Amino acid sequence: MVDAASSCIKQSGGWIVAHQFYSDVMAVLTVSCPREAVAELEAMLSEAGFTLHGAATGSPGRGDEVSVQLVLNALHGGPDVRRTVPAFG
Repeated sequence: MVDAASSCIKQSGGWIVAHQFYSDVMAVLTVSCPREAVAELEAMLSEAGFTLHGAATGSPGRGDEVSVQLVLNALHGGPDVRRTVPAFG
């Protein structure tokens, strides 16, 4: 799902600024996108099979860019794949 979203982002002229993965059930992508390409990004995501629950209006960015946060939830019948991560510091 992240690869598909990434392809849509790149094809619409946007780029991923940051990401966070929460096991195999959710990923959060922070995206910068040209303001005029936001509607195209929404259309591409929809065509790729993503269900959009809100307009990607974005927050004000620098000049002609907006920042958009995409929250990708994976709905599947299997258990959440969790791994023990040792403490570090």
